[in-house]
This record gives sequence, structure tokens and C-alpha cells, in this order.
Amino acid sequence: VPNALAYMLRKAWKLPKIWREIDPEKLFKFDWFGLLVFPLLFGKKPFFDGEGVFKSDFLDKLIRREIDFRLILDSPIILWVGYIDLAGGRLKWVSNKDKGMTPEFFEECVIASMRIPVFFRPKGQKVDMGLVCNLPIGEAIERGFENILALSAIPRYLDPISGVESWPEN
Repeated sequence: VPNALAYMLRKAWKLPKIWREIDPEKLFKFDWFGLLVFPLLFGKKPFFDGEGVFKSDFLDKLIRREIDFRLILDSPIILWVGYIDLAGGRLKWVSNKDKGMTPEFFEECVIASMRIPVFFRPKGQKVDMGLVCNLPIGEAIERGFENILALSAIPRYLDPISGVESWPEN
């Protein structure tokens, strides 16, 4: 999603510099207490309600610094963002062209779509759809889209995983 946003804003040329500027020391933080114990003490779910291995605020600040979500809503390019709604247990899709979409809500959905529990603290009750779908293009295919840009970070050959929608390359 961050790379797609940069492309939409004609900032893709900045991506190599931005990704290289991320200092692992500023991003990484491992805290077993915050990840497992703290949530249990307050009757919450470990991993899903705890701190993540990475500092979520660091990535959020980077996105907010580089992305003008008002321009994303005005872009002629349609960007669909998917996340899991933990409260309802459903996959949710939103686009920058949805009726009534606000820059603030789209930003929240974008950030949620990058929140993999354990790695990053969930955004409210929203987490990365990658938990159940490694390359979520099924919805785009079902809606009849013909030009789909999807980047897969999975191995070329992946055995099917029960309960996970998988689109391995052939």
C-alpha cells in the first residue's frame, strides 16, 4: 500500500531513499511483557491487543509525512485497501473513491492494512488482511477489474495452507 500511494502521488522515485532511511534501531523494539503479559493482565488477547515487535508510531509518522490523503482521494486512480475487522471477523474493502470517504478514514484504513499482529500493534480492531490472504486479488477479479497491479512477496512455489486464500505463481 505505501508503494501504491507513492505511485499515485508521483513520488515513486523517492521510495528507494525512503526505505533506506529507515534505521532498524528506530523501528525495532521487542518487549515480551508488552506483547504477551500486559494484554493478559487486562483480559485482552496477547499479540492482537499487545505491543508489536516493530514500533507502529514510526511507520505511521513516515506515512503521514509522505502522503497527502486529500490528494489520494482526488486522484483519478482507484486504490482498494483491504483489512480484517477483528470486531466483526470480516474482510473489509474500501477505496479512495467510496461515497463519503474522508482523508482521515482512508488514512486509518491504509495504516490498518499494514498492521500485522505481533509485528505491529493493530489499528483499533483493524489488522492486515495478509493474515488470511497473502495476495488479496480475488475481490478485484470478482468485481471484473482487468488491470490489476499486485505484488507478491511469497515464494514462487508455496504449498496451499488450509484456511488461507493463496495465489502462488505458476
